[in-house]
Amino acid sequence: MISIIGCSFSITGAFVTIFIYLYFWRYIKSRRSSLVVHLCIALCVAYLMFLTAVEHTENKIGCVVIAALLHYFFLAMFCIMLCLGIDLAVAILDVFNSRSSSAVFYLVGWGVPAIIVGITLGGSQLEGYGDSRYCWLRNASLYGFIVPVLCIISVNLIIVIIVMRMMFTSAFMEKKTLKEKTISGVRGMCALLPILGLTWVFGILSFSEDLIFFQYLFAIFNSLQGLFIFLFHVVLNNQVRQAVAKKIKQHESKTSFNKSSKSKFVSNSSSEDVLNSMSEESTVSYKYNIPRLSLKIPDNKTQL
Repeated sequence: MISIIGCSFSITGAFVTIFIYLYFWRYIKSRRSSLVVHLCIALCVAYLMFLTAVEHTENKIGCVVIAALLHYFFLAMFCIMLCLGIDLAVAILDVFNSRSSSAVFYLVGWGVPAIIVGITLGGSQLEGYGDSRYCWLRNASLYGFIVPVLCIISVNLIIVIIVMRMMFTSAFMEKKTLKEKTISGVRGMCALLPILGLTWVFGILSFSEDLIFFQYLFAIFNSLQGLFIFLFHVVLNNQVRQAVAKKIKQHESKTSFNKSSKSKFVSNSSSEDVLNSMSEESTVSYKYNIPRLSLKIPDNKTQL
């Protein structure tokens, strides 16, 4: 039940994030924004399939297809998270030119998962996908998901440690109080956790049934990943908020311009009506009736 409710919120949050990013794209256009949109797309598809198709085990071939697609889209999520981590490291450390082609990131995000799924399908000869309960990986095929995920989480964890260390040792942070540093650190961690996949660490810690606390944390944080992305990368994102403010300002200025234009048109129309009426009145006032002169010419014959 927790997973169903959480996934529903996650799908909604991810969908709203996609809509807002695309609507304000001209103001927030960047490689990181593009990767966030790609992450939300993969998340929406993966969670929708998880909610609607993971238990459809009636047809063997259909179950294998569902399991393979789930494997692909969940891996795509993690590969895009890896790309976000690398992009963050590039921006912070300036290791190489941050204006490098984004096509490499998209190739890693969507291409590497396809290679891993293909190798896993071929190695297991389709036997490692689906069982009588769920359309998911089983037996040795699980390593085709666990190993890449652990590698990506490890890399992103190292990136987060480096970023947080640089953030706290910066001149800007040194001027802040301990309370302000703590708030900034917690906010930074909360913003990075959902897009770098670090909440899946709780899944590693919940390997035993005795550690039910970590199982609940894993279910809550990962099922709400899309909602956290919406909160920290839309609601609390200064760039998005500035874009919204610009859009509202443009709309208000456009509305006021239309109103002023309309009022000017009405005033001009009324002025023209007044001038026309005045001209008509002047025409009437200064119109003279010229009397017609009737001249009688005397008859010459009579006078003679």
